[in-house]
Amino acid sequence: MGLYDDFNNNKEEEYYQVKQSKWYLRKELIYLGIALILVFSGSLLLYNSNRVKVPSFANMSNGQVNEWGRDNGLLIVTKTEFSDDIEKSFIISQETPAGTIISKNSTIEVVVSGGKDPQKELITPVFKRMTEEEISKWFIENDISQYELIYEYSSTIEKGKFISTVVDGITVDEEEFVLKRSSNIKVIISKGSKDKEQISVPDFSGKSLVEIKRIIEEDDLNVVIKEVFSDSIDKGYFVSQSKEVGSMMIRNEEIEVCISKGKGLKVINFGKYNRLNVEEVLSKEGFKYIVVERYSSSVEYGKLISQSKRVGAVINYDELIVLEYSLAKVKIGNYLGERYNDLIEFIEKCNMKYANIKLDVDYVSTSSSEEYEDMEPGTIIEISKLNEEVSVGETISVIVLK
Repeated sequence: MGLYDDFNNNKEEEYYQVKQSKWYLRKELIYLGIALILVFSGSLLLYNSNRVKVPSFANMSNGQVNEWGRDNGLLIVTKTEFSDDIEKSFIISQETPAGTIISKNSTIEVVVSGGKDPQKELITPVFKRMTEEEISKWFIENDISQYELIYEYSSTIEKGKFISTVVDGITVDEEEFVLKRSSNIKVIISKGSKDKEQISVPDFSGKSLVEIKRIIEEDDLNVVIKEVFSDSIDKGYFVSQSKEVGSMMIRNEEIEVCISKGKGLKVINFGKYNRLNVEEVLSKEGFKYIVVERYSSSVEYGKLISQSKRVGAVINYDELIVLEYSLAKVKIGNYLGERYNDLIEFIEKCNMKYANIKLDVDYVSTSSSEEYEDMEPGTIIEISKLNEEVSVGETISVIVLK
């Protein structure tokens, strides 16, 4: 009985140990699986971070492609080819197709347009059947940059019409001929008869008055110089001209050229300011000024009557502006019984400020009435305006003792 129990106990212990070993093994396998997943994920991320998907470089400039290469750790190798279809410095083709996945530090080759081939041969149109504008347009459309329209007098060929073509210094007689884009081409256009000489209007822009006068003298031009204010152009330099640069005109035709007088002062509406604060405004704005006070029958006291420069006009900094402000009507005090000379002195002072008051005087003798016997000669005994306002130009009647 005892042996049987021991046998059973050993079996149970052995079973438990085997089960525990399997649990540990399973745990270790789980940990190992997690570790493998982490290693794989990290490797995949590292792999992807070193890979770049190549875009399409169509419609991109060489500069844009090189910038993309620098940003993505790639070397862009360029090859230049001429193209009539792709604009200069833009991509014609790429060796690595769009959508390809490549490693960083790889090299991508692209073909860049060098523009139209300057050595390509072109057949010209018949220039003598074309206008100046049509000839210029043909040169521009065919990327021929070394061309020039030259104007010469002709007594037989109408003004503006084709005379001849000179290619690389050689006059070409054929109506149609072959030339290269790189050729130096001069197309001679008639200026008409010298008897009716016409000239191209010169460009005076950017030039000083001294330079303009030199051109006028050298080209025998009829130019009228006008000085104008300018906030942006220095004094003594070109502002504008009355005729369009490059247009044709008869040599003795008049051109007006405006020269800068420098910055000016824009006249404001001083009616917004009263007599008390206007001088502060004038000084602040930099005006040279005189403020005149005068009597007025229609303008309130302290209000502006007139200004010598119109609102919005631009004047020199040293140009004087005169402002007239109202003293309103003349106020006559109580001069009854006062000396006539005092009234005269007061009226004269008022008239110095444009009151234009007149005095109509009658004299009576002190002996003409007993009430005047104790009064001194020169005393006012009657006056038509007493303690009241008098309009400009009005007449005051007074009676004075003599």
